[in-house]
This record gives sequence, structure tokens and C-alpha cells, in this order.
Amino acid sequence: MTQVAARDVVLEVDDGGQGAPPVLFVHSLGGRIGFWKPVLHHVRRRHRAVAYDQRGHGASESGPGARWTIDAFAADVLAVADALGLERFVLVGHSFGATVAMTAAAMSPGRVLKQVLLDPGGSFADVAPAFVEMAHRIVWC
Repeated sequence: MTQVAARDVVLEVDDGGQGAPPVLFVHSLGGRIGFWKPVLHHVRRRHRAVAYDQRGHGASESGPGARWTIDAFAADVLAVADALGLERFVLVGHSFGATVAMTAAAMSPGRVLKQVLLDPGGSFADVAPAFVEMAHRIVWC
């Protein structure tokens, strides 16, 4: 595990494997890196695969001044990619993470080679920190 400094939070990152193209995984609301462990193990047989805890999830910071918008979550995707030197990559998102992945791809056209969107959610224009905390308690209690 490693950490990546985004604009206003520090994110926990699991980076491993080798081979191109790299694959970057974005978990659901209330999720964490651990949800991707079996998939990471499989994908890392042939590709570099990266997963991270989104802001306010798992071991990543929520930060007192952290922004809770889709754009902020999407900027985190690109901060992870930048910090790890992923110039072009496949982006996989689940549920809320699919919404984040689509936004990140739109923010950086041409950088995302392909997207895999698993059970994409609806609009998450602004996500209140209290909602993330509640979702986290429901999933992990």
C-alpha cells in the first residue's frame, strides 16, 4: 500500500502487477480497496492494476476542508493516475464509482483507453460527508 496526495486529502492506494495497459479501479459509495482484492489478484497476472480508497472511505482521509462533489472525487482518480505515472489506462468503476469514472474520463479526454462501468448509479451532484459516513456504517457494521 502507498499513499497519494490529492488536492485536499491523502488517498490510500494499492498498486501492483505489471503489463499494459494499466487498469485503475474505483469502488462504490461506502466501499473500499478490499472490495477489489479478488479482481486485482486476477488482473495482476497480466496487467498493472491499481485500486484506491476514495476520499472519506477506508484508509483515505476525508479532511476537514475536503470537497464532496463528483468533480472532487473525479479529480482524485486523475491525481492517483498522475502520481503513479499512468498516462493512459483502462478505468473500471462500480456504482457510485462508475459515475466518478465517467466524470474523470470527461475531465481528461483521450487519457482513458476504455471504461468498464459496473451497475452505474444515478446523479450524485453533491455528496454530503454525513451520507458517506452513514453508508460506511451500514456496509461495515
